[in-house]
Amino acid sequence: MEEDELIKACIRNDRAAYNHLFDKYAPKMLLLCTRYMADEQEAKDVLQNGFIKVFNSIKKFKFQGSFEGWLKRIMINEALSALRQKKRLITQNSTIYENMDVPEETVDELIDYDFTQEELLQSLKALPETFKVVFNLYCFEKYSHGEIAEKLSIKVSTSRSRLRRARQILKRELLVLEKKSKSNERG
Repeated sequence: MEEDELIKACIRNDRAAYNHLFDKYAPKMLLLCTRYMADEQEAKDVLQNGFIKVFNSIKKFKFQGSFEGWLKRIMINEALSALRQKKRLITQNSTIYENMDVPEETVDELIDYDFTQEELLQSLKALPETFKVVFNLYCFEKYSHGEIAEKLSIKVSTSRSRLRRARQILKRELLVLEKKSKSNERG
């Protein structure tokens, strides 16, 4: 079934179409949710709540632009909403990280190492929520700093600062992984 036909069947409340749509997009959307949430169960909760919103509002999809893009926006908004509810975007003390001295490592040191998807996700999870969200929105979702600032109710300069720190922390985490891997190969 073509995507447009599948969406139209969902609009007609076809249960099989709902299942097919979920099966088609759930794996990719779960990966997206996992980038934002602290653990797999939280990511699955966000995914489930996101799909409930998708199915409740699928009649609003205008068949203009990408359905997957529309779906991603809903999932991102649901993840941000879940983080706000837990007050992790608002009350988390990220000042320690803002002022932490993270050495600037060169990207060249990381180029030769082939990181697995799991290693990259684990490194991303090492980021404090406030940095992880900015990193995800900027690097994966291609939001501008202005859009991020508006979405998170922060200053544009704060968005830039958090992205810079997130990159520094990720480099440090990836270098640690690379060094562990090299020492395991030797031992």
